[in-house]
Amino acid sequence: MRFTTLFAAVILATACAPGAPDESSDEYEQGLTIALRPSERYEDRLRVIELLQTAHPYPEGLADSRDGIRLQTEWQLASGRAVPDPSTGRIDSWWGDMNYTLSVWQLLALQRERGEFSNVVIEDATVVPSEVASKIVELYDAIDTAREQPGKLGGAHETSELLQKKLWTFHVAAVHTGLPMAEQNFDKLPSGEREFAESWGYTLVDLIAIINFPTDEAAVGTINNALLPARVVRPEDFELTKSTDLPYAQRLGIAGIEKVHQFERWSGGLLSKGLMKFANAHDRVELAQHILVEALQVEDPVEYLWWAIREHPPDHELASSYESDAGENGCGAVTYEGGCQGNTVIWCENGLQSMDCGALGGTCGFSDADGYYACLGTEQGGACGGVTYHGLCTGEILSWCEAGELYVVDCAVAGTHCKLHPESGLHDCL
Repeated sequence: MRFTTLFAAVILATACAPGAPDESSDEYEQGLTIALRPSERYEDRLRVIELLQTAHPYPEGLADSRDGIRLQTEWQLASGRAVPDPSTGRIDSWWGDMNYTLSVWQLLALQRERGEFSNVVIEDATVVPSEVASKIVELYDAIDTAREQPGKLGGAHETSELLQKKLWTFHVAAVHTGLPMAEQNFDKLPSGEREFAESWGYTLVDLIAIINFPTDEAAVGTINNALLPARVVRPEDFELTKSTDLPYAQRLGIAGIEKVHQFERWSGGLLSKGLMKFANAHDRVELAQHILVEALQVEDPVEYLWWAIREHPPDHELASSYESDAGENGCGAVTYEGGCQGNTVIWCENGLQSMDCGALGGTCGFSDADGYYACLGTEQGGACGGVTYHGLCTGEILSWCEAGELYVVDCAVAGTHCKLHPESGLHDCL
């Protein structure tokens, strides 16, 4: 029976090894001129990152939060997202534009603001906006202070947390500035990859920055395994009932961030607001990080996140604040008419509700007959109607479909509450 079902998370090996650029830093240390063309070569972007980490190493014993940008750059190169335009030789793509702001802008800002790397020539360089350059300088000021004056920024843990926050402050500023600049290449992305990129750039970066998610190589592995597909994403990768060559756990991750992205757009950022309050209350940052990773391993990350930040652990004052964000109906900006999160319909009815249309063999869309969004092209009759094995909570009434039969249980009779199970990802009496 479903009450004993447990969710087994699968952690995969990383798709791309970290490696290191082939060229050494000897030329820089000797003051020789280094000419790089990062607009055409991702290998030169990796060289830029190597130069930065060599000239400004982290204090001994502290993991380098800049590893995440290096790993992202390597992943894009290895997964076919960094292919130059054959007619121009330039990497003229959405991912290429976004990566440039995170990798090359660091060196360009230090050249302009601090007079460093005078022997490095970046051909076809772009101008780093002042609001991003200032965040880069603040990051490197902190790195140098932590290394040269041990203890000035606090103990090892406090220093590491501070450097990570500085990294995210620069990272978010660069992404927000880069998104409109890369918009011209967004429509060039194929279907599937376009949705993946939009979810990443417009939602996931902000979410993981809010909880100060660690980006050193050792710590970032789990989330990278779930969110760095080894090839360009295709539309069928989001349909979890279909089989593709991507690992299922990875497809859960990319489908999950797309669902979270669509929900954030519909709800006015309800999850971001809740996650920020949760992380800042009672120093729960590490717990918030764990919850986000867990959410990307279930089929309904939106409901899991909303449940987790409200109930784990309970905090009445915090819960009241969440209710204020969510509004009287507990749904934020989501209405009874609802909307589509990819191929999942979401609506407000005694709280937030959702249904995976793909699991029913249908498509999310607006039903003219009903006057609201629903799963179209499905048989809504039969024993289960639109209820799936994942179930549905209507107040304290739990409904789910199993072996073609509809089961309905009143959780209140047993003194329990109808909720999303934190491990199985199913609705249950808890």
